[in-house]
Amino acid sequence: HEVYKDGSITYINQNKDEVSSYSSIDEFVKGENIQGLFFNRELEIQKIVYSELDGNKKIVFNPLDQNKVFSIRVDSYDAFGIEYNSNNYKKDTTNSGIDVWIYEKTNTSTEKGTTQIMFNINKWYYCINTSYPENVIELIDNFEEILPWKK
Repeated sequence: HEVYKDGSITYINQNKDEVSSYSSIDEFVKGENIQGLFFNRELEIQKIVYSELDGNKKIVFNPLDQNKVFSIRVDSYDAFGIEYNSNNYKKDTTNSGIDVWIYEKTNTSTEKGTTQIMFNINKWYYCINTSYPENVIELIDNFEEILPWKK
């Protein structure tokens, strides 16, 4: 790929086999005309990967500081089955009233775990992978709508 760099966020569109860059989440939403996306503007993103298959859209955000959040996956459909409220998930609610489903995974060989925190806002389904779920709940409370026509 040739990368045209004019921003700090690398954007990879897997369907078009294109790589470009954006300077902010706002510019990404505007440039790709993404509707209804909620995000925390304070989170610095280094890479965004987009794909679409059979009309289902998937966006993966990789933060710059991955000590707390490894990735944020946003899907246009319920890829993780949170609507079915699996027994493996613990349901909680953030201070701002967003229902979240928490799934803790432990790697038995290393005894280290990661946690998936899943939630739905508007038409998008979010899955955040982290080792610090308590910090992510606060992060989610500060999500706001990123509008493609407004900065």
